[in-house]
Amino acid sequence: MRTLYGLSYSGWTEKARWALDHHRVAYRYHEHLPLLGEPLLRWRTPRGTRPAVPLLIDDGEAFPGSFTIARRAEELGQGEPLFSAADLPAIQRWEADSEQVLSAARARVVARLIQNPQAQAESLPAFLPSGSGRCWRPPRSWARASWPASTTRRVTRRSRFATPSSPRWSGCASHCEASRTCSATSATRTSRPH
Repeated sequence: MRTLYGLSYSGWTEKARWALDHHRVAYRYHEHLPLLGEPLLRWRTPRGTRPAVPLLIDDGEAFPGSFTIARRAEELGQGEPLFSAADLPAIQRWEADSEQVLSAARARVVARLIQNPQAQAESLPAFLPSGSGRCWRPPRSWARASWPASTTRRVTRRSRFATPSSPRWSGCASHCEASRTCSATSATRTSRPH
């Protein structure tokens, strides 16, 4: 059975599910638990594929990322096509813009989550005993090292359609090097700010 690994609150997972549902592709959904679910995800992911969600495993083959999953759904499913050959360049541009917007949103959410103990406790899995939230909370030094509000606004504006390798991101990158307080480049790749 096809299995989709994802995060219910992730925009990327939602895009993958929309495509699978649109094409009426049968799949089983498995909620990924960040950190705790990493060993399972790595074990399920075939060699040569980066274990990240959303991830569709179909007959031992891995399809990582919402765009790749949507293309696979189009191959397998039925219904109106999402990727017409004539519109593919425009669709790919929209996808690139979508990736950048979702990355900027994730960076902002992570920065705010680090500063909010109540939100951290609410994001813990239900199977953890109540009151154990303190054990799973990031150290207070991470909250002190997170970005000031002015930096958050500046990074969000600059990264609207920018990636860490694009020229628009360079202002934030130079700020990070100068102050070592901005976690914009690491928040989207790792679980803790630099």
